[in-house]
Amino acid sequence: MPSDLEKEIRSALKERIFVLDGAMGTTIRGYELEEKDARGGRFQKNEKDLLNNGDILSITKPDVIGDIHKRFLEAGSDIIETNTFSATYLAQSEFFVEDPREKGKGRKDPEFFERDVVHNPFLKDLAWELNVKSAQLCREWCDRIGNETGRKRYVAGAIGPMTVSLTTSPD
Repeated sequence: MPSDLEKEIRSALKERIFVLDGAMGTTIRGYELEEKDARGGRFQKNEKDLLNNGDILSITKPDVIGDIHKRFLEAGSDIIETNTFSATYLAQSEFFVEDPREKGKGRKDPEFFERDVVHNPFLKDLAWELNVKSAQLCREWCDRIGNETGRKRYVAGAIGPMTVSLTTSPD
C-alpha cells in the first residue's frame, strides 16, 4: 500500500513536472571558501585538508549550505537533495584517516579498512551527524520556502559512489 507521501507526490506529478535542484559541489565552489572555512572551529587540528570535503560544510558552514538550498528553492526547485554525496564513513576516511601509502607504511588493503575505517567510532558518528544535519537543513529550507510560496517542497537524500574500488588489484 502506498504511503500518504507517495500518494501526495503521485497526485502532484499528474498536474506538473517536478524540478530537482542543481549541482551542490559546483555551487559550493562559487562561494570561494578557504580551508579555514571548511574546518570551522571544530576541525582546526585535522591533519588532512578538508576544503574538498563539501559535506563537512553542513556542520562547519550551515549558513552557506542553507543559502544554497534557499537559492535552488527560490529558483523553482520542488525537490532539494541533502548535502551528503560523500557522507559515509568510508568516504570521510579519505579526509580523517592517514593513508598508509603516503608515508610508506603499507597499502589500503582489506586489513587497513577493517582496522582503521570500518570500526572507527569517530567516522561512524561523523557520518551519522553529517546525514542528520544535512537532512535537517534541507527540511528547514523546504518548509520555509514552501510556507512563503504556498507550494510544498520535498527533500531527497543524496549519496555518491564509493571512494574506493572493490577490486583485487594490489592497490
